[in-house]
Parts: sequence; structure tokens; C-alpha cells
Amino acid sequence: MTRLAALCMIRNECDIVEQFVRHNSQIFDHIYFLNHFSSDSTLEILSRLQAEGVSLSVRHLRDPSYRQADFTTAASRLIAASGRFDYIMPLDADEFLCVERANFIACLEAYIGHAGAARVPRKTFCPLPLSDCSEGGSWHERFRARSREVRQYYKVVFGRTVGETCRISTGNHDISAECPLGQIPILPFYLQHVPVRSSEQIVRKALLGSSGFALGGRRNPTEGYHWTAMADQARNNGYVFSDTELMLMAQRYSLIDSDLTPSISPSSELEIWGGACEYADRAKINLVEALDCLVQETLNNGLSA
Repeated sequence: MTRLAALCMIRNECDIVEQFVRHNSQIFDHIYFLNHFSSDSTLEILSRLQAEGVSLSVRHLRDPSYRQADFTTAASRLIAASGRFDYIMPLDADEFLCVERANFIACLEAYIGHAGAARVPRKTFCPLPLSDCSEGGSWHERFRARSREVRQYYKVVFGRTVGETCRISTGNHDISAECPLGQIPILPFYLQHVPVRSSEQIVRKALLGSSGFALGGRRNPTEGYHWTAMADQARNNGYVFSDTELMLMAQRYSLIDSDLTPSISPSSELEIWGGACEYADRAKINLVEALDCLVQETLNNGLSA
């Protein structure tokens, strides 16, 4: 039987991690998490899901710098070397694969086999203003897709033979390996991307993300640029974003200044599977706590340097 593994590096994803697990566990046999110093209730939620019987595991990273490519590459090689899984797909916690498991496996076997890699196109969804949404609906009913992806991004999925010597890029957008990969095919479905969900979430992500890249010390000029821009915008806004600003931020997510802003497709709704969240009481973001933890982490790193 074909077995699938997902790999996800996380840091403070309490508002989305339960839905990520419930949805993507409908497709993957196991989800591996790399915990990068989460200080909110993310780990508690994962522990509760594990107790329910969801197949997941958590490894705690010890390096405070945001070296996603290095961490994901090392973990992918270990998963591949274990021989337990036929295919591996690195994901972010705000990504939801939009394909049924049987169709996913059929495409993987038809397009790449166990010794190849493929790319899945990503589609970004935007939060509508709360005034435009029905009261009492599920959180995901608020989101609609951008009408087009001005800059099309992809996420990689690969067979275990490739995984044994793979090198994953930052963002999980590209892959190389010792064995020749040739032309990497694009699979005929997409990955739903929900990067902007609330004012508290985006402020925390921007501040922690930009700080994490700064601590890394090996940053390309464009690497994490959108986090830096968001952090600057958060400071200029007094650390609060309106619904309209959040929607526009999602519309322009990962674009550059010269790109035209895509419109929102009113009929393209976010598809979420796996049932309702049970731990909504633990999904609330505490900005004061997040910033206090960042300060303490920075001080501890400075003292240990």
C-alpha cells in the first residue's frame, strides 16, 4: 500500500494548526512536525490530536535561527531513509492540499514514480471583511481565492529515492538531488494557501518571522522580504490591521511593488475537510505573550553567544 508523509516546520501556529492536521491527515498517513520554539498552545493542541489517535510526531529544533531549508532537508532525508513512506511532501501550517487521497496517489505514481519529484501549484486565499460574512459560520467560509496568481509559486513532493539525497529550498518551493530529476512535472491540482487570517496572527508572524531571519545570519537579499515588509507595516500601523488591510495584504502576498493587485474570485471558496475544530479555546493568539517570549529568547541567545 502506498504511504504518504507530510513534513511541517511550525512556530506558534495555534490558530491554524488543528485545522491543518484534521484536513491534511485525510490525505497523509503521518505528519511530521519540526517545532521551532513555539511558545503558544500549538504543542498542546498537537498533543491533544495525538491523544485522539491522529498519526503525527513532533521533533523540537534547538537552533533559534530560521534555517528552514537546512532543517527541512535534514528531516526529509531521515524520513526517506526510514523506508516507511513512498512519498514525502513538505508543507507550511497554512497550506491545505486540495485533492482526494486516491487521486493524489494516482497522480504521483503516474507522473513521477518513487524516483522522481513533482510540483503542486499554490493558490492564495484572502479573508473577506467580517461585515461581508454570515454570522456564526465556520472560519474558512470567510475566504476567497485570488482571481489569479501573478507570481505562481509551487510546493514540491517527491519519492523516497529522491528524498534520501534531496536538498529542499527555503519555502519548500524547489528541490535538487544527487539523482537527475529532469523536467519536474506540475500536478493537476492545487494547494490552498491561507497566509493572512487575523490582525493578531499577521502581526505576530511578521515580527517573529523577520526576527528569526535576522538571527539566521545567512540571508539572501530577497529571502523573507515579505516578512520584513509586513513587520515594518505593523509598526507603522500601531500593531493593528483592519479587515480591509488584511484583505489587501492577502491579495498582494508574495508580490513585489511593481506587480498589479489581483482581484478576488467571489465563487472560489476554501475547501476544508476533516470536521470542525475541537480546541478553539486554545487557538487564541496572545500578542503580549509572543513578544515577551521573543525578548526572552533573544536575551538568552545573547547570553549564550
